[in-house]
Amino acid sequence: MIFVPDPPIVDLEDMLRRYKTPRRRKKMTQIYEQNLAVVAEHARPQAMVQEFARDEVAGLEEWLEDRTQAVCLGLVTLGPELDEALDAITAEDVAAGAVATEVALAWIVELAKQVRNKAAEGIGDRPLKVGPGYRPGIGRWPLTVQDVLFEKLDTAQIGVSLDEYKLMRPNKSTSLIIPLRSTG
Repeated sequence: MIFVPDPPIVDLEDMLRRYKTPRRRKKMTQIYEQNLAVVAEHARPQAMVQEFARDEVAGLEEWLEDRTQAVCLGLVTLGPELDEALDAITAEDVAAGAVATEVALAWIVELAKQVRNKAAEGIGDRPLKVGPGYRPGIGRWPLTVQDVLFEKLDTAQIGVSLDEYKLMRPNKSTSLIIPLRSTG
């Protein structure tokens, strides 16, 4: 299923907590708000999620629990226009580029939650529960697992490709492996 996620609600307050002095916090609030506006203007979020039987995702078995019955593979991207905007910001001001990238990553995290929620909706009345969404390249999931996701999902439909280093293009994209586990 391909869908356009709802615009995420990103809590800038959480990002601004590290700025303790009122003067610094005020200055950084302006920078964060400006960059949130840039991300909102240039992001073109798209997502996909598809369920597969456990035996259909060869290459993931060693990371799945025994009670995993099926797996949802998901992908979310903010699109190439945002990558271009972030590159331009960074070329002009590295600090502003870092803040804009931080905001974009917060968007990705929130959108990944929407992909996980879509996976949960797909369970229906089946006696399954949704496990956490794992991202290849983070924790125990090697980046090489991207091959399985990109083999199974038609990622070109939302404009995402994998480069020779197993990194997604556009850069502000993430993939998810969402186990569906038996409740018993």
